Amino acid sequence: MGTAERQIKSPRDLTTNQLDYKYNSLMFAIFFITFTVISLVSLIVFYQLYFSKNSSEKKAIVHLNSQPYSTDPLDYDAFVHHVVFRSIYSSLVSQYKNGTIKGVLAESWNNSENFKIWRFKIRSNLTFENGDPITPSAILKSFTRAAFIMKKSGSNSGLFENIIDFDQINSPSSKLKGIFIDKDEIVFQLSKPIPNLLDIISFGIYGVVHESNFDSNTGNWLNKKNITSSGFYRISNWNDSLIEITLRNDFSIEDSHPNRFEKIHFHWSPEFRQQAHLVMGNSNESTLTDMGLTFFGGANSSIAYARCRSWKNKDSPCHSIENRTLLRNAFYSSLEKAGQKVTRSFFPLGIKSVHELDTKSFEVKLIEKIRVKYALTKNLNPTFQLFEPSIKESVNHLNGIAVPVDIPQEVFYDEYDQNLKSYMADIYMLGTGILIEAPLHDINFMFKAKEGIQLPDSSGLIIKELENNNPNIQLINEEIWNQAIIWPITHYASGFWAKNNVDLSLINNSLPPTDFNWVGWK
Repeated sequence: MGTAERQIKSPRDLTTNQLDYKYNSLMFAIFFITFTVISLVSLIVFYQLYFSKNSSEKKAIVHLNSQPYSTDPLDYDAFVHHVVFRSIYSSLVSQYKNGTIKGVLAESWNNSENFKIWRFKIRSNLTFENGDPITPSAILKSFTRAAFIMKKSGSNSGLFENIIDFDQINSPSSKLKGIFIDKDEIVFQLSKPIPNLLDIISFGIYGVVHESNFDSNTGNWLNKKNITSSGFYRISNWNDSLIEITLRNDFSIEDSHPNRFEKIHFHWSPEFRQQAHLVMGNSNESTLTDMGLTFFGGANSSIAYARCRSWKNKDSPCHSIENRTLLRNAFYSSLEKAGQKVTRSFFPLGIKSVHELDTKSFEVKLIEKIRVKYALTKNLNPTFQLFEPSIKESVNHLNGIAVPVDIPQEVFYDEYDQNLKSYMADIYMLGTGILIEAPLHDINFMFKAKEGIQLPDSSGLIIKELENNNPNIQLINEEIWNQAIIWPITHYASGFWAKNNVDLSLINNSLPPTDFNWVGWK
């Protein structure tokens, strides 16, 4: 009996109430299961969307228009290094935060004696990537090394040559009256007032580096693909296709972007351009709007120009000023035919007193057939892309032969030296930038510093003018034009093309937006 009573009855044996109860229970179970499944699916979808979004946004892709080649701050002036390495090594202060000079290694500063003495109080809680503290002593070693290299090369960068006892530097460890430690401060004693020292020392060549990165006797950089970070990011990978930098959680100051990139991949191959969150470029590249990118940059203070590199070589077609002028004017004619509006001013027209120059050309003819070697350019700037067809057309128009030369990157940068006996090509396409608000420091740096672009001065009149207390910028502009070694083409704004989810609102747009401590996700 017991067994029989426990047997399950068939549906036709159930009462009406029992049927209702079973039906309701079944429907509740179906509803509960359906609700649970839907909830789980929604949660999974939300989880995947949220975390895939955030995981992708942890890594930003930045496309560069050229390949970086050196971590040495003294090589910083190549524009691509502004973008990649400005966040790797720190300066005492930074002018890259919008609207202010921001202390980085220095927490405070002051000046006295009419800007001839500057004191920087160094933060006590910051370290290099390897854990060593960034002390006043470490900073002094870095500065002395840079000053020694600059003195040895005869460079005038605008700062170190003006410290007291600069001529006494004979090693990277020299003791100087002009830079010294006072407790927790770095002190500069200058031979002349430098009111804009904060702007100058924010530049990357004054980035602080660890003493293990350079030879203690010569000051030479040991490995151009290696550096012990003193900044917000560190290099975590460097191969033939990318440089990866990673945010340092052990390095922070009280101010930064609230949602900084955790990793940044820098690519220079064209195939990565479509994937990039940020594209290093300029205001002329309007086709990037088709990729959903918006341009962020400052004034039209950058200049694209052609340069007769081999003008000192008697066998070069650029040696004669008449030939250079004729080549320039033919080149301009070809560019204008291709739709490029050409400027007759090397300096940006936003600088007070600067204006376009006389366009009259010398009435000369090339008697002998010329052979002009020109450097190939891989720059994606539309103006740069016009260089090859225009230089070929202009040389052919003058009954010459134009020969393309593909120059290795390391040779290309080595050729900034003005005293080489020969160069791989005669004419190069280049670009640079000037801060319109304070152009004189940049102009001095361009002509006098070995760490910069080393603009030529065939007559010596430009250097002579720069020695005056108040140099005439337009007079220098005219002399650049008359020497016809530099052929200005167009001005543009440098900056980034960015996707909508990237926030560049904290960056100082007067400068190339390069310090990723103040860049992040929206």
